[in-house]
Amino acid sequence: MKNIEKENLTNTPTFLVEIKSCKNQSWQGRLTWVEKNQTTSFRSALELMKIMDSAVSNDEED
Repeated sequence: MKNIEKENLTNTPTFLVEIKSCKNQSWQGRLTWVEKNQTTSFRSALELMKIMDSAVSNDEED
């Protein structure tokens, strides 16, 4: 069981979240996917979660 957990951690993507502002009760900023060196902007916390989910889902398909 521990080997599986360690393996999953090494394949876990790393994201850097930079919050630029907090307007309309939500976050706006930039998200960087460290392993792929890709950066994108987001306009809400929901959009941030959707971008991260999409990135992880697409990466698992490859």
